[in-house]
Amino acid sequence: MPRLIALYNAPAEPDAFDAHYRDVHVPILNRYPNLRDIRLSSPQGVAGQPPPWYLMAEIIFDTDEDLQ
Repeated sequence: MPRLIALYNAPAEPDAFDAHYRDVHVPILNRYPNLRDIRLSSPQGVAGQPPPWYLMAEIIFDTDEDLQ
Protein backbone atom coordinates (compact mmCIF):
# COMPACT_ATOMS: atom_id res chain seq x y z
CA MET A 1 0.00 0.00 0.00
CA PRO A 2 1.40 3.42 -0.89
CA ARG A 3 1.85 5.86 1.95
CA LEU A 4 2.44 9.54 2.20
CA ILE A 5 4.54 10.24 5.30
CA ALA A 6 4.82 13.65 6.95
CA LEU A 7 7.29 14.34 9.76
CA TYR A 8 6.83 17.35 12.04
CA ASN A 9 9.45 19.00 14.23
CA ALA A 10 8.62 19.84 17.83
CA PRO A 11 6.23 22.80 17.87
CA ALA A 12 6.60 25.78 20.19
CA GLU A 13 3.13 25.06 21.62
CA PRO A 14 2.45 21.31 21.52
CA ASP A 15 -1.13 21.50 22.83
CA ALA A 16 -2.11 24.11 20.22
CA PHE A 17 -0.38 22.11 17.47
CA ASP A 18 -2.18 18.90 18.48
CA ALA A 19 -5.57 20.63 18.58
CA HIS A 20 -5.02 22.30 15.21
CA TYR A 21 -3.85 19.07 13.57
CA ARG A 22 -6.79 17.12 15.00
CA ASP A 23 -9.44 19.78 14.31
CA VAL A 24 -8.21 21.12 10.94
CA HIS A 25 -5.81 18.76 9.17
CA VAL A 26 -7.45 15.41 9.93
CA PRO A 27 -10.89 16.54 8.68
CA ILE A 28 -9.26 17.78 5.45
CA LEU A 29 -7.54 14.42 4.96
CA ASN A 30 -10.79 12.57 5.61
CA ARG A 31 -12.31 14.30 2.54
CA TYR A 32 -10.06 12.26 0.23
CA PRO A 33 -12.39 9.61 -1.25
CA ASN A 34 -9.79 6.84 -1.62
CA LEU A 35 -8.06 7.26 1.72
CA ARG A 36 -7.69 3.97 3.56
CA ASP A 37 -6.25 5.12 6.90
CA ILE A 38 -4.48 7.90 8.80
CA ARG A 39 -1.97 6.82 11.43
CA LEU A 40 -0.46 9.34 13.80
CA SER A 41 2.42 8.46 16.07
CA SER A 42 4.75 10.24 18.44
CA PRO A 43 8.23 8.76 18.07
CA GLN A 44 10.30 8.05 21.16
CA GLY A 45 13.92 9.01 21.66
CA VAL A 46 16.70 6.45 22.00
CA ALA A 47 19.25 6.18 24.82
CA GLY A 48 17.92 9.24 26.63
CA GLN A 49 18.00 11.44 23.53
CA PRO A 50 14.96 13.41 22.38
CA PRO A 51 13.14 12.05 19.34
CA PRO A 52 14.15 13.47 15.95
CA TRP A 53 10.59 14.70 15.33
CA TYR A 54 7.40 15.39 17.25
CA LEU A 55 4.78 13.70 15.09
CA MET A 56 4.73 11.24 12.21
CA ALA A 57 1.61 11.11 10.05
CA GLU A 58 1.10 8.17 7.69
CA ILE A 59 -1.61 8.72 5.09
CA ILE A 60 -2.36 5.33 3.55
CA PHE A 61 -3.99 4.44 0.23
CA ASP A 62 -4.75 1.11 -1.45
CA THR A 63 -3.12 1.87 -4.80
CA ASP A 64 -0.78 4.36 -6.43
CA GLU A 65 -3.73 5.63 -8.44
CA ASP A 66 -5.67 6.34 -5.24
CA LEU A 67 -2.75 8.39 -3.96
CA GLN A 68 -2.79 10.54 -7.11
